[in-house]
Amino acid sequence: MKERMFIAAFLVTITGIFWLLERSAYSWGFDLHYLLTAFAVARYLYLLSRYNTAATLTSFFQIYYGIGVLASAAIISSGAEMIEISAAGNANGSFWLMLFFFVIGIESTVLGYSYAHRLRFPVPALRLPARLDFIIILLFLIPVLAIALYVFLLTGGPVLRGVNRVTFWRSIAPTGTSILPSLVIQSFFFVAFLYLWRVRTRDSLITMRLILFSYFLIGIFILGQKFSLFIIFLNTWLIVKIGVTTNFRLKFSHYISATLMLVLLMLTVAISYIIDGQGIGFILVRAALQAQLLWSVAESTIQGVALPYRTECYFGCDWFDSGKDYISYSYLPAGTYNFYKDGGNVLTGFMPALPIFTLGHVIATFLHICIGFFLGILQHKMKTALGKKQLIYGFLLFKFHFAILVIWFAAQQTAIPGLFPVLVAIIIYRLVSTFKVRRNLNFAYS
Repeated sequence: MKERMFIAAFLVTITGIFWLLERSAYSWGFDLHYLLTAFAVARYLYLLSRYNTAATLTSFFQIYYGIGVLASAAIISSGAEMIEISAAGNANGSFWLMLFFFVIGIESTVLGYSYAHRLRFPVPALRLPARLDFIIILLFLIPVLAIALYVFLLTGGPVLRGVNRVTFWRSIAPTGTSILPSLVIQSFFFVAFLYLWRVRTRDSLITMRLILFSYFLIGIFILGQKFSLFIIFLNTWLIVKIGVTTNFRLKFSHYISATLMLVLLMLTVAISYIIDGQGIGFILVRAALQAQLLWSVAESTIQGVALPYRTECYFGCDWFDSGKDYISYSYLPAGTYNFYKDGGNVLTGFMPALPIFTLGHVIATFLHICIGFFLGILQHKMKTALGKKQLIYGFLLFKFHFAILVIWFAAQQTAIPGLFPVLVAIIIYRLVSTFKVRRNLNFAYS
């Protein structure tokens, strides 16, 4: 633990030093700093996984997002062209800004995870009978598989049609089926839960393997996803696995498997670009886009201060529907902005670009620490619930956790209204659990 904390403190310290160097006019010419930092981050994550495997794996989405933006920022700092904002990159401190947010976010989450065991409810959440759990799972899975089959038989899906997924779901997909992508993402929780519990109890996996394979086929051929959906799948899988699998520890084989999976995903993306008429080098062009907003914010003179700029614009201001729309308009060329808005395309890499752009460095940092800490608490509570086979309670916590992730990291502010029904459902479930336990106790002592 001491070595991990030392590396974390070292990384946070050098973010300030290198940020100042890159912001200055002095050319200090140290070409290996990004590579050396990458080794330090890899060592930090390895030690973190050894110290608290559960907190690390349940933070997969946060870690994946951070590493992705860091890699993108390094590419941009080396002079890559950002085709969406029509600018050539340079070293302006954006890499070190992201590294600072990455480390303090992970440390806050681990701290929250470690603290969560102190927050206990007086009565445990209700555990439903196994038969009822199975019925609930079927109520989710059967409609998803039926709608997916219906879309495929009627249209063939975006891949066979030869169109992108945005066009397909906006104008080709059958009426009333646009909810399918959301259903697939949410119901995968139940696929992972049932599969991993059957592994734990050594039950037959034939049916579950078919369902799992069907979800991957749906993701590729019907939803038209190349990469992002499978990252969400993997995030869900790891969260459920940590809860269901007792005393899980990472082994060398797991690191090898993760590396092979990453290589396979990268090859899949490369092949898809070649099929679309792009070269393999287009991967670097795409990677550079992840941190272009952060680079733009760091480059903007008006955002060089720590104080808020236009706080109200984080949720949308003037004629903008959201903060995502506001920052996109601020940095995209007018023609590109209108083209994306009409076509349904959006930028990526909104955290910490959007919070800094609207709220300023100080507030953005404070909120990132608080949100990271709360995510850690939720991750611990999910692990506990899933380990006790509290399916509905675990699912509600998962939905709440995932909503916060996409709101903060992806600026999906349309998910904010959905937080409240989930929170109400969690409260009601806890109240029902309390009533049920107390009634049983009263009956037992009567």
